[in-house]
Amino acid sequence: MLITGPGVTKSLFYVAALTAAVSWMTRRDKLPPLHAPTVTLAVLTIVWLTLSHIWSGRFASLELIKLGATGASLVVFILLGARTAGRIQTLHLALTVAGLGAGLLAVAAYALEAGPRDHFGRLLGYGQLENPVLAGGTFGFLTLIAALRMREGLWWVAATLCFATLTVATGSRSPLLGLGVTALIGLPGRWRALPAVGVISVALLPLLADIPDSALAERDFTRLSIWLEVAADASPTEWLVGRGLGAPFEVVLEGIPYGHAHSAFAATFVHGGLTGLLGLGILTGLLVTRALTAPAVIGLPFVYGVVVILLDGSRLVGDINLVWLVFWLPAGALLVQTRATGAVGYNPG
Repeated sequence: MLITGPGVTKSLFYVAALTAAVSWMTRRDKLPPLHAPTVTLAVLTIVWLTLSHIWSGRFASLELIKLGATGASLVVFILLGARTAGRIQTLHLALTVAGLGAGLLAVAAYALEAGPRDHFGRLLGYGQLENPVLAGGTFGFLTLIAALRMREGLWWVAATLCFATLTVATGSRSPLLGLGVTALIGLPGRWRALPAVGVISVALLPLLADIPDSALAERDFTRLSIWLEVAADASPTEWLVGRGLGAPFEVVLEGIPYGHAHSAFAATFVHGGLTGLLGLGILTGLLVTRALTAPAVIGLPFVYGVVVILLDGSRLVGDINLVWLVFWLPAGALLVQTRATGAVGYNPG
């Protein structure tokens, strides 16, 4: 996702997922524990959203098979996240290196672009990061994992500054809120006052600012309006089971059509109704509870992901996207407990 387009990313990951699954089947001692209720709940939520295609009104056998393969790959991806909980520093280093490559591509593309810029001149990435919202959410996530390791050397300090600059340059507000919330949780004592002011300021920015030719032109309340419209348009049946994956979705506000729910939680309601949203909500609540008692390098990335997909993100089951990186990957590390200590995630040291 960080350095390739959707098609290439899908193909590479599906091959990797299949390889991992075969490896686990032949070496069962390497398989993470699957008895945890949170694992079961995550799988049931994925299965429910996958099956929702059946009542989408656009049912196609081939599409259901594709969704099934995607859902199975997502489960493998989550389990990969669980397996990396004991080697989280290696994972963070790999993500940081890939992220720096994505950042260089983004800066190069921006510098070489000629003519009027899209998205009010905000920094855009390459491939799937061509959307500034996705780029901002991704670079914000990388900012956090680098910042959590700044005491380990100058590499992490430099990476933090680099990713923070890229995040701000995308002009996206949700990663700033995510970083503010994690700082509010992670910093001790009086230091929490600064991120608290930052979170409140970013949250109230649409109320206080009206900046022409920017994402805040005429005070942007688009997300809230979309969510309210989604709830108002849902029929009683859709409230219960949703429209199904693949069903057409469009909200028109002031003559402008929006084909995106601008929240993974809202999208889950659209596709899976309250049934799917309840599964996601309970899963998120359980994992946030674990995250608050886990080591910061395990717990805080998940908290960040929850904030970001609450305000951005799309379908939980689908092609590899921002939700996979900032929500499902850190969720994997919280879905299992270490057998040695019973502690969530891993013990640094």
